[in-house]
Amino acid sequence: MGGYGAGSAIFGPLSQLKLIPSYGLPATFRILGAIFFVMTMIGALLLKNPPSGYRPAGRAAATASQSAGASREFSPGEMLRTPTFYLMWVGYALGCSAGLMVISQLVPFARAWELRPRRCPP
Repeated sequence: MGGYGAGSAIFGPLSQLKLIPSYGLPATFRILGAIFFVMTMIGALLLKNPPSGYRPAGRAAATASQSAGASREFSPGEMLRTPTFYLMWVGYALGCSAGLMVISQLVPFARAWELRPRRCPP
């Protein structure tokens, strides 16, 4: 979410002040799409699976009852019948909504802060 907010602070003004006036709206979307695609692919290449049997430091080994529950694979239909799925979905949706509402106001807030009257020190 922080990257999303920082991205809007960087790419919003870049688009508005440089790209759109120089290249137009359709070309700006293509340019930004190419930039985001390259950045996403680089980020994806940096990901790797942990070695087999990896456990974070200080984490105890799973007990037999924990490992039995953790090894259960649900089909998509079974997953949609569990209340856990819907609770997680609602929690994620509310968290994302709150974060996106704050992030959407980043540029207007920054502009208002820049335009506020300055006070001279006494």
